[in-house]
Amino acid sequence: MSAEPLIPPAGAEGATRAIPQAALPGTTVEEIPRLLIIHRVTDQALDALASTKTGLGLTFFGITIGASIAFWIVLKTVPNLPADSRTIFFTLTAAGVLLTLFFGLMSLREGLENRGLVKRIRERPR
Repeated sequence: MSAEPLIPPAGAEGATRAIPQAALPGTTVEEIPRLLIIHRVTDQALDALASTKTGLGLTFFGITIGASIAFWIVLKTVPNLPADSRTIFFTLTAAGVLLTLFFGLMSLREGLENRGLVKRIRERPR
């Protein structure tokens, strides 16, 4: 087996060819037994990957905004709501609004991180 790393040539499934060491300037090659598979990714596929990578933050954002609206509707539409129930619904509405803000900011941060990751991948030297 040669000491040069192997990559698959374009269009050949399962075949490998050696990378000349000049193609890897400034790198150190340490041989560790592993299988390296290189996948070619188009810009559209990269955009799709970044747009579908949403976390639980966006899910909980939707849940908490819906709950906040529901509790607020109860406060505004139910006449003669007892004082203790009014206090409970007011507290639930306030907590829902705070959680909505938190999860909204977390989702926004995650989206910006994904966009930055795609930008860094695109700007890598080819």
